[in-house]
Amino acid sequence: WQAVIACLIDRAVRYHRANPVVARLAIGGETPANIKLLDRRADRERAGTSMRLLQQLFVVPSFADRERAAFLATEIVDTALTLSMIETGRLTASYVRLAKAAAIGFLAMQFRPELPVRPATTKATP
Repeated sequence: WQAVIACLIDRAVRYHRANPVVARLAIGGETPANIKLLDRRADRERAGTSMRLLQQLFVVPSFADRERAAFLATEIVDTALTLSMIETGRLTASYVRLAKAAAIGFLAMQFRPELPVRPATTKATP
């Protein structure tokens, strides 16, 4: 599951690098509050999508704040990428590594470091 999270973060970084105008608006550090609110809502959707993907691939433990934890992990990544943009004007490898470590570390505290792979014949339960 940790590799899946790292892959999703890498995809986000590739997207932002390929779309600098979007990156400046989403994680540029000077985003107006009304636009940042829209971005937070989109982050919540991305967190839900990420959680559903993890549930398709792994047996993710059920707990009351699972969706909130996924959203917070997404915001941790957002913060690290924003700091990279503020400090350097670009997404650096160092901040991408920090984003991965922070999000995966946080989620490992919520789930556990290892999750069983979901057998191919069973369906995830929300």
